[in-house]
Amino acid sequence: VPVLASVGGYFHIQSNTALTSLSVPVLAAVGGFFAIYDNAALTNLRVPVLASVGGYFDITSNALTILSFPGLASVGEDVFIASHVNLTSLSAPMLASVGGFFDIHSNA
Repeated sequence: VPVLASVGGYFHIQSNTALTSLSVPVLAAVGGFFAIYDNAALTNLRVPVLASVGGYFDITSNALTILSFPGLASVGEDVFIASHVNLTSLSAPMLASVGGFFDIHSNA
C-alpha cells in the first residue's frame, strides 16, 4: 500500500494465509485501532513512519521475527504484542505515551 498516508478509522489486516509481506511506507497516523493478526505466513512488516494510533495497537499471531516501529510515539489505548513464536527483536524507540495497558507476552 505505497501511498496510504493516514486512516481516519481503523487499519485491520487479519487471517490472510498467503500474505508474507506488508509494506505501508508512508502511513503516519491511524485514528482508530491498528491491528495485524492471525496472518500465519507474514514474516515481513514495514510501517516505518507510523507516529500515532488513536485506538489500540495489536500485533498478534503472525510469523514475524522482527517488529520495528521507529517513529511510533503515541498509542491512545492499549498496546498488545503476542504469540509470535519466531520474534527475536522488538523496537519502538520513540514510544512515549500509551493510554491503556502495555502487554507483550508469549513471543519467542
